[in-house]
Amino acid sequence: MQGKKEFNQRIYYNINLDSLVPEDHFLKRLERLVSFNFVRDITKSYYSHTGKPSIDPVVLVKMLLVGYLFDIRSERKLVEEISLNLAYRWYIGYDLDEEIPDHSIFSKARVRFGKKLFVDIFEKILVKCIELGLVSKKGMLVDSTIVRANASDSSMVEIDLSPGQYWKRLDRPDRPKKKLSGARYTGEVDKSKMGKRRRDINRLSLRKKSKTDPDATIVRKPGMGSHLSYKAHIATDTNGIITAVSASPIVSHDIGSVPDLIQSHERILGTPSWIAADTKYG
Repeated sequence: MQGKKEFNQRIYYNINLDSLVPEDHFLKRLERLVSFNFVRDITKSYYSHTGKPSIDPVVLVKMLLVGYLFDIRSERKLVEEISLNLAYRWYIGYDLDEEIPDHSIFSKARVRFGKKLFVDIFEKILVKCIELGLVSKKGMLVDSTIVRANASDSSMVEIDLSPGQYWKRLDRPDRPKKKLSGARYTGEVDKSKMGKRRRDINRLSLRKKSKTDPDATIVRKPGMGSHLSYKAHIATDTNGIITAVSASPIVSHDIGSVPDLIQSHERILGTPSWIAADTKYG
């Protein structure tokens, strides 16, 4: 006999949110391994000792982590998904009847904390990996990849700079080059390789830029269309654990990221005994 499901919504429920999320769910396993309570300690100086309590900074970090882990790029969409998903709610510690924080907390947090908070979190997790014996400490592997910028093509506008002026601006250093001891890195660039790199850059990037993310560059790939992107430079140990990360515009030379990667690596792991990279790094 064919059944028909009747839905009579109850007014009161006796529900334990924890029991609705399977024990083997990724977020439950993550919660057992990594505690983010240290975030309260490293952000304490950013808050007043009086006034209305803020959104818990641990909640803020966990919300951003959910967005990254499950590829939710829009902050408005992230708040919506957390509101609807039981596992996400459980992970950030919000029960079914609690309203999820507004998406505006993310932009306010970036202004308040800047880059330092996220660097501190990264290094704390790296230390945890070291304590668990996951990091080899033998050397450093470096490579780059293209990552999409969080900016739409509709934000593109024409720029007034000529190609020559544009390249001059890109070549102007934002800060003095860092000189490192020994022969590991001298700060010099192989200029014979610079011409080919420039010819490979899509000419559209010389004529347009994004209003919302002017440092992003248009990248075209066969079958994938065009999109605004950055270049992410990643350092790992021989076990594949990420030890340092930096980002740069697509048009920048890869070798320029090496000093920052080495310094980040050295803060936690000391000077690597060797560095391996492909020919893009000179």
